[in-house]
Amino acid sequence: MNYDTKIKVVVVVYKNNKILLIKEKIKKFSDPKWNIIRGSYDKEGESIMETAIREALEESKVSIKLTNYIGTFTQRSSDKLRIYYAFNAKTEDDPIVPEEETQKQNDEFISEVGWFSEEEISKIDPEKMIDPIVYDILNTSIKGKSYPLVDFYDKKV
Repeated sequence: MNYDTKIKVVVVVYKNNKILLIKEKIKKFSDPKWNIIRGSYDKEGESIMETAIREALEESKVSIKLTNYIGTFTQRSSDKLRIYYAFNAKTEDDPIVPEEETQKQNDEFISEVGWFSEEEISKIDPEKMIDPIVYDILNTSIKGKSYPLVDFYDKKV
């Protein structure tokens, strides 16, 4: 079977024991939904980890340092396959909503960014999250399930 396959990166960003969430509007929903930093691994010459760092800067204007590898998650439908490489990261920056022009260039519609405690995240209805995989990755990160970055092979070829 031929799948429309895309490789994605996902980053759970921490600062002072809080997690960065962004509120984003995508075409398949009428209302914006909560999301974490994520994007496509599709720039030539860029490694997976470089993609994660770039996406954090594009979506929330924060510089990050990747700290752990959460794992690889897959999502499959009848015609699509999405492979997610998930990381934890830390930052000292405060997030801001990117400028409208930048969002248009990146085909993004982010309306809000903010820090949330684990308790606050646990109270968010999963239906308010942009995708069930985001909810799963967030909970995996919160539970402390991760691997050292040295276990993640990320070489440019």
